[in-house]
Amino acid sequence: MKKEILDIISKNSRYSLEDLAAMIGTDEETVAREIKEMEDNKIICGYPALINWDNTSHEKVTALIEVNVTPQRDMGFNKVAERIYKFEEVESVYLMSGGFDLTVIIQGKSMKEVARFVSEKLSTLEYVNSTATYFVLKKYKEQRRYTKGFFALIGFKKKEFLYDRDSRVAGQSKWNYFNLFNLAIEGITSFSNFPLRLSSFLGIIVAAFGFIYIVFLVLKTLIFGEPVRGYPTLLSVIIFLGGIQLLSLGVIGEYLGRIFDEVKNRPLYFVEKYSGDEE
Repeated sequence: MKKEILDIISKNSRYSLEDLAAMIGTDEETVAREIKEMEDNKIICGYPALINWDNTSHEKVTALIEVNVTPQRDMGFNKVAERIYKFEEVESVYLMSGGFDLTVIIQGKSMKEVARFVSEKLSTLEYVNSTATYFVLKKYKEQRRYTKGFFALIGFKKKEFLYDRDSRVAGQSKWNYFNLFNLAIEGITSFSNFPLRLSSFLGIIVAAFGFIYIVFLVLKTLIFGEPVRGYPTLLSVIIFLGGIQLLSLGVIGEYLGRIFDEVKNRPLYFVEKYSGDEE
């Protein structure tokens, strides 16, 4: 029940106890007791509002900064991360694996302000070796996120690691070939309109084949005759109309694909580095 409550209030913390109880299927007293327990255990630390800054007159720039650092003796990356997190511009700090050590997410009023923070505050720390800044021009608002595709689209550096996988110690994996197939379908449909365009291609091919077959049946009937009366006309019309229907679905699919792209509202480009100039 705790997880259900957290999932709901993380999206909208203004639900009343009555609303939460109805959504979960329990009574208000139980919900109140669970929330009080999570507040006492510091699981729920507050009820911040979710603000869409794009709909306000206040300009906000979000940047993701990759940081390579020198870990401190006996402290690892913790001391470095805590020092960076104390800057008021910093929203969050994540420990990463791969080509960089920390990911810092900050917010500023402009790209110039973010660039000034990197050059005057972050880069001057003695244990920071290098930084790379990426500006988030638009947040994804998709509910079904194919993260592997997002990583490639945004432009994160990728590196292949080969390793020997040990046998599973306990239990049995629920990940099977059917799930892998669903993952492949998810990747294709999230980043490509080709399945919709396929109807257009098939429609053109079938309609062309139907037209050629009509010509063939007409010539054959005129020259050799046809023992089954009406068969050539019926068959050729069915094939031709089937092709036209597929072609029409393909045209509709083209427009649906464009609506699909607009609804996702993905950014047209990403800024990797900013020089700090006003223009």
